[in-house]
Amino acid sequence: VAHLRPVKRLDRLIRACAALETGALGGQPVFLVMVGDGEQAAELRALAQSAAPPGGHVIFPGHLSDPAQAYSAFDVLALSSASEQQPVSVLEAMAAGLPIVSTDVGDVALTVPAECREDLVSIDQEEGAIVAGLAAGLTRVLADGTLRAELGQAGWRQVSERYSFRAMLEAYQAVFARAMQ
Repeated sequence: VAHLRPVKRLDRLIRACAALETGALGGQPVFLVMVGDGEQAAELRALAQSAAPPGGHVIFPGHLSDPAQAYSAFDVLALSSASEQQPVSVLEAMAAGLPIVSTDVGDVALTVPAECREDLVSIDQEEGAIVAGLAAGLTRVLADGTLRAELGQAGWRQVSERYSFRAMLEAYQAVFARAMQ
């Protein structure tokens, strides 16, 4: 779920999914769904046609004003960006109970639960290693339904505890209480 522009490095995600070992996934087809639109849409569609995941497809549903239904259909959220701050898509995916596989950019490591940090890929390495790291994280999460559920539940707990409306109100109340002392 992203604006299809160069900084999102969605080409990495297409290549990572193309590198997935379908044998490790029980031969299940891989569907990479890229929700969003932007100036790189045509380029990414062309790359997807030439490097589709083995046994699977890349789907471009376009922009969705409310991607909640899309999240409910996903098994994992993968973020392949070269730069971020605190990606809203990561928070939304965690709220939907999805595990996260991501490049280690911006505040992603601070946002995801400790259990998901194993699947963060450093961008301080050559491009092939980044793509391989994303593919390894995706394989690890997709191949194990129990692990996927545990990581999704940990993310849901984290977003509920730290980023919910209630958590925000409590944080503001604490700030105001300290200021009034």
